[in-house]
Amino acid sequence: MEFIFERNIVERHDYYRIIKNEACECLKSLEMVVVGREHAENVAGNSSCGVFIQRTEIYDEWENEYYYKINCCPICKKEIVIKVIEGRDHTEDHRKLRSERNKVHGEAIHCDSKKRTEELLKKRDELDIKINSYYDEELLLV
Repeated sequence: MEFIFERNIVERHDYYRIIKNEACECLKSLEMVVVGREHAENVAGNSSCGVFIQRTEIYDEWENEYYYKINCCPICKKEIVIKVIEGRDHTEDHRKLRSERNKVHGEAIHCDSKKRTEELLKKRDELDIKINSYYDEELLLV
């Protein structure tokens, strides 16, 4: 099984996106399996991307979720291979979009025409979606 992540940089922060997910059928059938990076905050470098088993433990009516990295499928024992490829630095594109968004928002606030204000706010919302896509680890609209 092979999982490939792409590393992208926005404003000095790393965002990983899954490019290839070749999970076996038995691993897909398990509800407690999570593929990604967000549950491995304390693991340094590329090893923070991976496949994790989620385990919920209850102590005195308090639920704690724990994620354990796995190296093979717990059912069929196929090895899990994780690769991280370098994407690119999107900081400049992100800054340009933010600048354009702020300009459009400023125009919308000071516009007297209701129709023009609605057009500007719609354009601002579209820019917000593009800007937010830089932080979404599933989708990068570039």
